[in-house]
Amino acid sequence: MQKFHSDNSVKRVMKNGFFTALRFGVYLLTGIFFIPFLVKRYGSGEYGLIALAGFLTQYVGMISGCVGSAIARYLNIALNRNDWKEASEIFTTALVSIAGLVLIQLPIYIFFVWKLDWLIDFPLEVASDFRILVICNILIFLISTLTGVLFTPLGAANRLDLGAKIDVVRQILRVVLLVGSIHFLGARLWIIGVVDLGLTLANSVLGFWLYRRFASQLEFRVGLFSRRWIRPVLDMAGWSLVSMLGFSLFVKTDVWMINRFVSKEMSGVYAALLVWPNLVKQVGGMVGGLVAPVFTIDYAKGNLDRMRNTCLISSQILSYAVAYGCGVFVVGSSGLIHLWLGKEFIEYSFWVKLMVGQLAFTISGSIVWHIFVTIGKTKYMGLGNLIPGTVNIILSLLLIHMGYGTLGVLCGTLGAVFLKENLLFPIWISKEVGIPYAKFVAIYLRSGVVLGLVYVSGRFFLPPASDFSIIRLATVALVSIVVILPAVYLMTGRVERSAIYQFIVTRIGSWKVSA
Repeated sequence: MQKFHSDNSVKRVMKNGFFTALRFGVYLLTGIFFIPFLVKRYGSGEYGLIALAGFLTQYVGMISGCVGSAIARYLNIALNRNDWKEASEIFTTALVSIAGLVLIQLPIYIFFVWKLDWLIDFPLEVASDFRILVICNILIFLISTLTGVLFTPLGAANRLDLGAKIDVVRQILRVVLLVGSIHFLGARLWIIGVVDLGLTLANSVLGFWLYRRFASQLEFRVGLFSRRWIRPVLDMAGWSLVSMLGFSLFVKTDVWMINRFVSKEMSGVYAALLVWPNLVKQVGGMVGGLVAPVFTIDYAKGNLDRMRNTCLISSQILSYAVAYGCGVFVVGSSGLIHLWLGKEFIEYSFWVKLMVGQLAFTISGSIVWHIFVTIGKTKYMGLGNLIPGTVNIILSLLLIHMGYGTLGVLCGTLGAVFLKENLLFPIWISKEVGIPYAKFVAIYLRSGVVLGLVYVSGRFFLPPASDFSIIRLATVALVSIVVILPAVYLMTGRVERSAIYQFIVTRIGSWKVSA
């Protein structure tokens, strides 16, 4: 019988990291150059309809996404244990259940496409094109939901590099096809829908090929359908949905509250400043995505000590790196904002310092929360997002009422994030996995020291914002490295240095074996 091959070596993690970063770069360049092209060709009004075309699937997509994540977790573990019978049961049950979910959603979508003008206001002259675009988006969503499970063996094998390559090629093809089609056929809304639908169908065929390549003994037979997997999947998916809804109370409410209760102008300023912390969070999310398959493989094979060590070491390394980067940004924030937005925005640099500076203490959460998914304790992830999300709303509104305005919303959000990332998540991880909470506190304190050292170093080199230069900021970055490296060495005790060394040796050993 075929043995499922998974690789959690240093070489694999590094390769995954390179191609994930490449995908991030391609998406970033696409956003910078391609979106202005679409706005210019379609106009701001019709471009807004392109974004609204996905409105119908947005919240239903949360449910389907949570079900898919829950299925992936159980299927990943079964594959890494080489239990093909159990894996085939989960695979069959997943496909049948998702097909049922798709059939249930179809009448809802048909009704809303029929009554589309109830939900969205659009010009009559583009009505037919817009309906085609919406229908294509719905089909894309349903096809992706149904075929998403085919890509699960790719994640179970820790081949994130291959998934990133596929995404890069698909994104480049999308840009080329859309630019060519719009050039020859004109700026028609249906073109975007048809191109995206075609790429989705091609991606589904590729998913079937990958499933056969990586897990050829994974069977789909109606006789393998098992009800025993429905309850744990739905239970895990339910808490994942609670988590996503709670998370939306962080990411989708602060700008709205400022717009509704402070002023429209301030909401625009705040939204612009969010670009910087969101960029840092994306980097944290990328690292978390790289480490997550390693957690799953170690957990499936019973290597719990290595899973704990991976969690702590990767969290500490990420926190050090982010603390250094955030420190450099905090030091140069006034000058950077002056260059980016103009001198009239320098007065808001304090807000950016708070937004970015707190990430040095909370970014480790980008890695830690994956443990909950790995061990199947998504209720903690759900409560850990819902409780702070609710606190965020209440605290922000209270501070607005007390007259603190936008700063009140910012402080409310920072307080809620601290509750989530520095208290609830690490305390629950300590309870379930056995990592002492003091080790997480040590990570936060060390990151704070690095942030402080960079800030103090920068104060000696950077002039006021009016005389700011990128060269001076680069000098601060280089000098800070010299300052923080001895501190990092001293803060990392002998036992921990030995653990890190052993961790690296173990990973390199698995690299050589896999090679």
